[in-house]
Amino acid sequence: HGGRRKSQGLITGKKMCKISDATGDLKIEEIEFGKANLNSEDVFLVHTEDNVIMWIGKNASRKEKINSMCHAKNYVIENNLKGVKVFILNEGNEPHFFESMF
Repeated sequence: HGGRRKSQGLITGKKMCKISDATGDLKIEEIEFGKANLNSEDVFLVHTEDNVIMWIGKNASRKEKINSMCHAKNYVIENNLKGVKVFILNEGNEPHFFESMF
């Protein structure tokens, strides 16, 4: 990959991806980082400096939910993220640290 895409503010290393099968195929797309972009219909990968969080919306499809840990592992491997913590969070059960990331 050449160069970084548009930065998300001054803090580097923050990234968010939406994982959805609304079109019939499971697609992963990078979206703008922000809590307002989370929605109950899908699963989201939230990456900060030292955490990779799979946030699972309460109305996400069974396929999206089942594949979430696999996506997290692949993301960590593809981005060579040694030492990051990986969390799976269900909508409505987010710990305080999750809120502070935004």
